[in-house]
Amino acid sequence: MAEKRPPNDRDQGRKPVSPTGEVMKARPIRMTDAEWVKCKALGGAAWVRERIRLAKPPLDE
Repeated sequence: MAEKRPPNDRDQGRKPVSPTGEVMKARPIRMTDAEWVKCKALGGAAWVRERIRLAKPPLDE
C-alpha cells in the first residue's frame, strides 16, 4: 500500500508571477482548434495579455 502524502505538501512549486510581481491565476478560455493554433502562433498567453493591455477600456453606457 502506498504511503499517503502529508497534507502540508500541497500547493508547492513556483507560482506564476507577472513581471510586476503580481500573482497570476489560470483562466479558462474557449476556442476552436483553428483559433487555438493561431493564438499559439501569434504568441499564446503573452500575446493575449499584450492585446488586453493595449486595448481601450469599454465606454460606460
